[in-house]
Amino acid sequence: MAKVEGDAELVKRIDEVAKVCEVFPAEAMLHTCPKGEDRAVEARARELPKGAALLTAIDYVKKRGHADPRKLAAALAALKSMIPGRDRTWLEANTTPEVGDRLLELVGYVPESAAPGIGAVIAGGAIFGGKREALTAALEQRKPGTPIRAEVYAHYLDFAGADALGDIERLTRSSNATERYRALTAVGIAVYRDPSGKHPSPPDDVREKLCGFARPFVGHADADLAAGARDALNRCGGADLDLVLADLERRLETGPLDPRQLDGARRTCWSEGWVDKPANGSPEQCARTLGVFERQLRTKGLSGEPVRAAIVHVGSIGKYLDAAGKARARALLTGFAKNPDRLIAEATTYARGQLK
Repeated sequence: MAKVEGDAELVKRIDEVAKVCEVFPAEAMLHTCPKGEDRAVEARARELPKGAALLTAIDYVKKRGHADPRKLAAALAALKSMIPGRDRTWLEANTTPEVGDRLLELVGYVPESAAPGIGAVIAGGAIFGGKREALTAALEQRKPGTPIRAEVYAHYLDFAGADALGDIERLTRSSNATERYRALTAVGIAVYRDPSGKHPSPPDDVREKLCGFARPFVGHADADLAAGARDALNRCGGADLDLVLADLERRLETGPLDPRQLDGARRTCWSEGWVDKPANGSPEQCARTLGVFERQLRTKGLSGEPVRAAIVHVGSIGKYLDAAGKARARALLTGFAKNPDRLIAEATTYARGQLK
């Protein structure tokens, strides 16, 4: 195979992004580009032969980014989003073994603050390039809790499917809480149905293996594993939502839910990433979700954030409730509007507005 060369025009366009766009160097993120300079990078990437766009951006990171934070941010932002690496079809079609090898270098190079968002490109490119074992070895050389580890591992199941469950199972035993949480959210990332169609859910047999892996963790005593499992199963949907709700109902028997658990309840009755799409849960499941918030808000002596969060979530699921559910929710909120806690009173005004 002929060696793929870098592209001078793409380098020029990344330079222009670094020069004129509003850049957040620490996070390697772009805010605005005055004349669509970011779109010009993506357009050029789609014109290049296989591997050229990714190799050019990786070289830019290593050769130009080390001396200029804005250029580093521009190149990493290109890998994160401007170069369409999160389009898995494009990424698979434009990855070569050489690209896989070069992406491994970024595991030890990307600044910690810039790790969010880069995991999909590194994981996908290395896995599509046949370098998953080498990538795992590189990640295991980093200290648990290093942001790049959790970022990359979170996308293993997305690109390698059930073949990577062994790696993710090992991550559930990490000494780092974030890594334990991200191990389970890897399931949710893999089974997510993207509204744009760029990220189809895996075949039913693979989907079942992944969701089945997450199920035993939903009732786990470790708060991070349980939270990750809730997030995953809320994307698995169907009967898995009942598992989430049953666990939260069980936890309510021993005390109020914390805001993280309340958010897990909200996700059993919502529409992720879609406008005017039916709720994640069935009408019966949404009624059960409301029941979780009812029990929380009727807890004697409860105040502060556990109350405010529950009220906000009642409003969030409001449009998915039937007429009887809306009436039940309005009755539940009676009395909170004049709560002496200003944040609770404001949350009640918001929630009641969603229930009209």
